[in-house]
Amino acid sequence: MKKRRRLKSYVKIALCTIIIALVIIAIVSTTFLFLVFRDKPEVKNETNLRKQGDISNVTAYNSGKIQIIPAILMDCLNHTKATSASRTEGYLELKGWTELLNVDLEKALQKEYLVKSDGQYYLSSYCEYKQAPSCNKDYLIQKAKLTKKNLDAEGNKTGPDSVEYLVEAWQLSNVTKKTLAADSHDRKYVRDKEVFEKQYTVEFELGCGIIYRVIESKNWPYNATLHNIIQDYSTDKGIYDNVIFDFSVKYESNGSFNREGNYSMNVDILNISVIY
Repeated sequence: MKKRRRLKSYVKIALCTIIIALVIIAIVSTTFLFLVFRDKPEVKNETNLRKQGDISNVTAYNSGKIQIIPAILMDCLNHTKATSASRTEGYLELKGWTELLNVDLEKALQKEYLVKSDGQYYLSSYCEYKQAPSCNKDYLIQKAKLTKKNLDAEGNKTGPDSVEYLVEAWQLSNVTKKTLAADSHDRKYVRDKEVFEKQYTVEFELGCGIIYRVIESKNWPYNATLHNIIQDYSTDKGIYDNVIFDFSVKYESNGSFNREGNYSMNVDILNISVIY
C-alpha cells in the first residue's frame, strides 16, 4: 500500500514538473518572439499596393454650394470644343493616343474616365460639369497648380520639380447655374529613358468670385466661347494669385507611371482610384 502511495506521489510530481516545464517554455518562447519582432518595421506588400486595379466608385461631389458632376468623356469631346473643326482635332489627337496604347476609343468615350500606360506613354482623362446655384456671377473660376516629378528606381528625385499654373473661367447657365460646357482633364506624358517613374499632382480650386483687374463684373465677358483659358499652364504664376473667391472648393488629382508598366490615376473628390 505504501509503495502505491509513493508511486502516485511520484506521478503527481512528474506531471507537475512537466506542466511547469511547458509553462516555462511557453513564457520563454513568447518573450523571444516579442523581443525579435517588437522593433521590426511594417513590411508593405508593394506588389499588392501597386496592383489594386480599378477600385473606383464614381460619384458626384456636393459641398452645399458647389457641385462637381461626373460626365462621360464624349460630353467633354462634344462640348469643350467650340467648333466642329476643333472637335475633330481633339478627337483625332485622342484617337492617336488610344491607338498607341491599344485602347478602344469608342468604348472609352462612354465612360467617365480613362487611364492607360505601357511604361513609355501615359494617358489619363476624366470629365465633369460644375454647378453653383448660389453664385451671383454668370461664371465660375478655376485655378490649378500642376506639379511634375521624375524619380529613379529607388524613389529619389532626378531633378527639381516642375510647377505650372493655370487660370480659367466657365460660363454658367442662367437657369441651372451649371457650366454650359463639360471640363476635360487630360494628362498625356512620355517618359524619358533615363527616368524610372514620372508623377504628377494637380491642385484645383474652383469657385464663385472674380479675377482682380481681369474679370470683375457679374456678366460673362467671353461671348465667343463657353469656356476661356485666361492663363494656360505656365511656370510663371501670372494672375494665379489675383483670383478672389466668394466661396470655393479645393481638391486634387494625381497619377504616375513607371518603366515596369505600373500606373495610376486618382481623383479624390469623384472617388476615382485606379492603381496597376
